[in-house]
Amino acid sequence: MMLTNYWPQAAAVNACIKNEAETADISVLLAVHQPSPLVQRNAGTNLETLATEKDLLDAFLTNDVPGGALIVPITGPSGVGKSHIIRWLDAQLHRSPKSKQLHIIRIPKSASLRTVVELILAPLANDPRYAKPSADLNRAVAEVNVKDAVITFRAHLENALSARRERMIAELREHPNRTHLKALIGHAEKLPRLFSDAALDQHFITNVLTRIVARAIGGRSESDDETLSQFAAEDLMLPREIDLNQAARQVREYYQVQIAIAPAERLKPIVDP
Repeated sequence: MMLTNYWPQAAAVNACIKNEAETADISVLLAVHQPSPLVQRNAGTNLETLATEKDLLDAFLTNDVPGGALIVPITGPSGVGKSHIIRWLDAQLHRSPKSKQLHIIRIPKSASLRTVVELILAPLANDPRYAKPSADLNRAVAEVNVKDAVITFRAHLENALSARRERMIAELREHPNRTHLKALIGHAEKLPRLFSDAALDQHFITNVLTRIVARAIGGRSESDDETLSQFAAEDLMLPREIDLNQAARQVREYYQVQIAIAPAERLKPIVDP
Protein backbone atom coordinates (compact mmCIF):
# COMPACT_ATOMS: atom_id res chain seq x y z
CA MET A 1 0.00 0.00 0.00
CA MET A 2 1.19 3.49 -0.79
CA LEU A 3 1.78 5.83 2.13
CA THR A 4 -0.24 8.48 0.32
CA ASN A 5 -3.34 6.33 0.82
CA TYR A 6 -3.08 6.97 4.54
CA TRP A 7 -2.03 10.61 4.33
CA PRO A 8 -4.71 12.88 5.85
CA GLN A 9 -6.63 15.35 3.75
CA ALA A 10 -6.07 19.07 4.33
CA ALA A 11 -9.45 19.41 6.05
CA ALA A 12 -8.53 16.69 8.56
CA VAL A 13 -5.17 18.31 9.29
CA ASN A 14 -6.80 21.71 9.84
CA ALA A 15 -9.36 20.15 12.18
CA CYS A 16 -6.60 18.72 14.38
CA ILE A 17 -3.79 21.25 14.09
CA LYS A 18 -4.50 24.90 14.75
CA ASN A 19 -1.96 27.30 13.29
CA GLU A 20 -3.19 30.14 15.49
CA ALA A 21 -1.86 30.19 19.04
CA GLU A 22 -5.12 31.67 20.28
CA THR A 23 -7.23 28.78 18.99
CA ALA A 24 -5.28 25.95 20.62
CA ASP A 25 -6.47 24.56 23.94
CA ILE A 26 -4.30 25.88 26.75
CA SER A 27 -3.29 22.36 27.83
CA VAL A 28 -2.09 21.64 24.29
CA LEU A 29 -0.24 24.94 24.14
CA LEU A 30 1.59 24.23 27.40
CA ALA A 31 2.33 20.65 26.38
CA VAL A 32 4.07 21.64 23.15
CA HIS A 33 5.64 24.84 24.46
CA GLN A 34 9.37 25.23 24.02
CA PRO A 35 11.35 27.99 25.80
CA SER A 36 12.08 30.92 23.54
CA PRO A 37 15.12 33.19 23.71
CA LEU A 38 14.09 36.78 24.34
CA VAL A 39 15.75 40.16 24.07
CA GLN A 40 14.82 42.84 26.58
CA ARG A 41 15.09 46.45 25.45
CA ASN A 42 14.96 49.35 27.87
CA ALA A 43 12.56 51.92 26.43
CA GLY A 44 14.50 54.79 27.95
CA THR A 45 18.05 53.83 27.03
CA ASN A 46 17.42 51.38 24.15
CA LEU A 47 19.95 49.06 25.76
CA GLU A 48 19.31 45.41 24.93
CA THR A 49 20.00 42.41 27.13
CA LEU A 50 19.29 38.72 26.71
CA ALA A 51 16.36 37.49 28.79
CA THR A 52 14.43 34.32 29.51
CA GLU A 53 10.75 33.53 29.81
CA LYS A 54 11.23 33.38 33.57
CA ASP A 55 12.52 36.96 33.48
CA LEU A 56 9.36 37.97 31.62
CA LEU A 57 7.10 36.20 34.11
CA ASP A 58 8.99 37.58 37.11
CA ALA A 59 8.59 41.11 35.75
CA PHE A 60 4.82 40.77 36.16
CA LEU A 61 4.98 39.09 39.56
CA THR A 62 7.47 41.35 41.30
CA ASN A 63 6.35 43.82 43.93
CA ASP A 64 9.28 46.07 43.08
CA VAL A 65 7.70 48.56 40.67
CA PRO A 66 9.21 51.96 41.54
CA GLY A 67 7.22 53.79 38.87
CA GLY A 68 3.91 52.37 40.06
CA ALA A 69 3.17 50.71 36.71
CA LEU A 70 4.93 48.30 34.40
CA ILE A 71 4.43 48.30 30.64
CA VAL A 72 6.03 45.45 28.71
CA PRO A 73 5.18 45.38 24.99
CA ILE A 74 5.83 42.04 23.29
CA THR A 75 7.18 42.95 19.87
CA GLY A 76 8.58 41.10 16.90
CA PRO A 77 7.93 40.31 13.23
CA SER A 78 4.75 38.56 12.12
CA GLY A 79 4.79 34.84 12.88
CA VAL A 80 7.58 34.99 15.45
CA GLY A 81 5.29 33.75 18.24
CA LYS A 82 4.02 36.83 20.07
CA SER A 83 0.53 35.41 20.57
CA HIS A 84 2.00 32.14 21.81
CA ILE A 85 4.21 33.81 24.43
CA ILE A 86 1.31 35.98 25.62
CA ARG A 87 -0.93 32.94 26.07
CA TRP A 88 1.91 31.18 27.88
CA LEU A 89 2.33 34.22 30.13
CA ASP A 90 -1.41 34.33 30.82
CA ALA A 91 -1.42 30.65 31.78
CA GLN A 92 1.59 31.04 34.07
CA LEU A 93 0.07 34.06 35.81
CA HIS A 94 -3.14 32.14 36.48
CA ARG A 95 -1.12 29.21 37.85
CA SER A 96 0.98 31.43 40.08
CA PRO A 97 0.43 31.39 43.87
CA LYS A 98 -0.07 35.15 43.53
CA SER A 99 -2.93 34.76 41.07
CA LYS A 100 -5.59 35.62 43.66
CA GLN A 101 -3.89 38.98 44.15
CA LEU A 102 -3.88 39.71 40.44
CA HIS A 103 -6.49 41.03 38.05
CA ILE A 104 -5.57 39.31 34.79
CA ILE A 105 -7.16 40.30 31.50
CA ARG A 106 -5.99 38.72 28.26
CA ILE A 107 -7.32 40.46 25.18
CA PRO A 108 -7.31 38.26 22.05
CA LYS A 109 -5.77 39.86 19.00
CA SER A 110 -9.02 39.18 17.15
CA ALA A 111 -10.95 41.36 19.63
CA SER A 112 -12.94 44.34 18.46
CA LEU A 113 -12.83 47.67 20.25
CA ARG A 114 -16.13 46.81 21.95
CA THR A 115 -14.75 43.45 23.12
CA VAL A 116 -11.68 45.15 24.58
CA VAL A 117 -13.87 47.51 26.59
CA GLU A 118 -16.14 44.68 27.74
CA LEU A 119 -13.20 42.56 28.91
CA ILE A 120 -11.72 45.44 30.88
CA LEU A 121 -15.05 46.31 32.51
CA ALA A 122 -16.19 42.71 33.14
CA PRO A 123 -14.97 42.59 36.78
CA LEU A 124 -16.99 45.74 37.52
CA ALA A 125 -20.22 44.45 35.98
CA ASN A 126 -21.95 43.90 39.34
CA ASP A 127 -20.71 47.08 40.97
CA PRO A 128 -23.49 49.72 40.81
CA ARG A 129 -20.93 52.51 41.19
CA TYR A 130 -19.66 51.78 37.70
CA ALA A 131 -23.00 51.16 35.99
CA LYS A 132 -23.32 54.60 34.39
CA PRO A 133 -19.64 54.98 33.37
CA SER A 134 -19.77 51.51 31.84
CA ALA A 135 -22.93 52.33 29.91
CA ASP A 136 -21.48 55.63 28.70
CA LEU A 137 -18.27 53.96 27.57
CA ASN A 138 -20.10 51.17 25.76
CA ARG A 139 -22.30 53.71 24.01
CA ALA A 140 -19.26 55.73 22.96
CA VAL A 141 -17.62 52.63 21.49
CA ALA A 142 -20.80 51.70 19.63
CA GLU A 143 -21.01 55.18 18.12
CA VAL A 144 -17.46 55.24 16.75
CA ASN A 145 -17.52 56.48 13.16
CA VAL A 146 -15.01 54.74 10.90
CA LYS A 147 -14.39 57.81 8.73
CA ASP A 148 -13.67 60.01 11.74
CA ALA A 149 -11.58 57.27 13.32
CA VAL A 150 -9.43 56.99 10.19
CA ILE A 151 -8.58 60.70 10.29
CA THR A 152 -7.74 60.44 13.99
CA PHE A 153 -5.69 57.31 13.36
CA ARG A 154 -3.67 59.06 10.67
CA ALA A 155 -2.93 61.96 13.02
CA HIS A 156 -1.84 59.59 15.79
CA LEU A 157 0.24 57.63 13.30
CA GLU A 158 2.06 60.81 12.33
CA ASN A 159 2.74 61.57 16.00
CA ALA A 160 3.95 58.02 16.61
CA LEU A 161 6.31 58.16 13.64
CA SER A 162 7.65 61.51 14.82
CA ALA A 163 8.29 60.12 18.30
CA ARG A 164 9.91 57.01 16.83
CA ARG A 165 12.13 59.19 14.66
CA GLU A 166 13.35 61.11 17.71
CA ARG A 167 14.10 57.87 19.56
CA MET A 168 16.04 56.47 16.61
CA ILE A 169 18.03 59.70 16.27
CA ALA A 170 18.98 59.44 19.94
CA GLU A 171 19.85 55.76 19.52
CA LEU A 172 22.02 56.46 16.48
CA ARG A 173 23.78 59.27 18.30
CA GLU A 174 24.59 56.88 21.13
CA HIS A 175 25.43 53.95 18.85
CA PRO A 176 26.90 55.32 15.58
CA ASN A 177 27.55 51.79 14.33
CA ARG A 178 23.80 51.16 13.94
CA THR A 179 23.82 52.70 10.48
CA HIS A 180 20.63 50.88 9.42
CA LEU A 181 18.74 53.43 11.51
CA LYS A 182 19.54 56.22 9.05
CA ALA A 183 17.12 54.89 6.43
CA LEU A 184 14.41 54.25 9.03
CA ILE A 185 14.79 57.79 10.37
CA GLY A 186 14.21 59.11 6.86
CA HIS A 187 11.12 56.96 6.40
CA ALA A 188 9.70 58.02 9.77
CA GLU A 189 10.00 61.63 8.64
CA LYS A 190 8.63 61.21 5.11
CA LEU A 191 5.88 58.60 5.45
CA PRO A 192 3.39 61.04 7.04
CA ARG A 193 3.82 63.32 4.01
CA LEU A 194 3.11 60.39 1.71
CA PHE A 195 -0.08 59.48 3.58
CA SER A 196 -1.36 63.07 3.76
CA ASP A 197 -0.40 64.40 0.33
CA ALA A 198 -3.43 65.96 -1.36
CA ALA A 199 -3.02 63.79 -4.46
CA LEU A 200 -2.58 60.54 -2.56
CA ASP A 201 -4.45 60.82 0.73
CA GLN A 202 -7.76 59.44 -0.58
CA HIS A 203 -6.01 56.34 -1.87
CA PHE A 204 -4.38 55.64 1.48
CA ILE A 205 -7.53 56.49 3.43
CA THR A 206 -9.76 54.27 1.30
CA ASN A 207 -7.49 51.31 0.65
CA VAL A 208 -5.15 51.14 3.63
CA LEU A 209 -6.10 53.10 6.73
CA THR A 210 -9.82 52.27 6.57
CA ARG A 211 -9.02 48.55 6.39
CA ILE A 212 -6.89 48.71 9.53
CA VAL A 213 -9.29 50.91 11.51
CA ALA A 214 -12.36 48.88 10.50
CA ARG A 215 -10.62 45.71 11.70
CA ALA A 216 -9.82 47.35 15.05
CA ILE A 217 -13.42 48.44 15.53
CA GLY A 218 -15.15 45.35 14.21
CA GLY A 219 -12.74 42.62 15.28
CA ARG A 220 -11.51 39.66 13.30
CA SER A 221 -13.02 36.23 12.84
CA GLU A 222 -10.88 33.10 12.98
CA SER A 223 -10.99 32.76 9.19
CA ASP A 224 -9.88 36.34 8.51
CA ASP A 225 -6.39 37.12 7.30
CA GLU A 226 -4.33 38.43 10.21
CA THR A 227 -2.50 40.85 7.93
CA LEU A 228 -5.70 42.84 7.35
CA SER A 229 -5.06 44.57 10.67
CA GLN A 230 -1.44 45.37 9.89
CA PHE A 231 0.53 47.47 7.48
CA ALA A 232 2.15 45.47 4.71
CA ALA A 233 4.88 46.46 2.28
CA GLU A 234 2.30 46.37 -0.52
CA ASP A 235 0.34 49.12 1.22
CA LEU A 236 3.06 51.60 0.29
CA MET A 237 2.85 50.82 -3.41
CA LEU A 238 0.63 53.07 -5.51
CA PRO A 239 -1.63 51.58 -8.21
CA ARG A 240 -1.09 52.65 -11.79
CA GLU A 241 -4.22 54.77 -11.91
CA ILE A 242 -2.77 57.15 -9.32
CA ASP A 243 -1.11 60.13 -11.01
CA LEU A 244 2.04 60.59 -8.98
CA ASN A 245 2.86 63.76 -10.92
CA GLN A 246 0.07 65.50 -9.00
CA ALA A 247 1.85 64.89 -5.70
CA ALA A 248 4.18 67.39 -4.07
CA ARG A 249 7.74 67.28 -5.38
CA GLN A 250 9.27 66.01 -2.13
CA VAL A 251 6.63 63.29 -1.84
CA ARG A 252 7.07 62.31 -5.49
CA GLU A 253 10.85 62.04 -5.16
CA TYR A 254 10.57 60.08 -1.91
CA TYR A 255 8.21 57.57 -3.48
CA GLN A 256 10.20 57.18 -6.71
CA VAL A 257 13.58 56.77 -5.00
CA GLN A 258 12.76 55.06 -1.69
CA ILE A 259 9.55 53.11 -2.29
CA ALA A 260 8.78 52.31 -5.92
CA ILE A 261 12.06 50.58 -6.76
CA ALA A 262 12.74 49.05 -3.35
CA PRO A 263 12.43 45.26 -2.97
CA ALA A 264 9.82 44.02 -0.49
CA GLU A 265 12.45 42.94 2.04
CA ARG A 266 13.69 46.53 2.27
CA LEU A 267 10.19 47.86 2.84
CA LYS A 268 9.24 45.34 5.52
CA PRO A 269 11.17 47.05 8.38
CA ILE A 270 9.29 50.26 7.59
CA VAL A 271 5.84 48.78 8.14
CA ASP A 272 6.78 46.07 10.65
CA PRO A 273 9.66 47.46 12.75
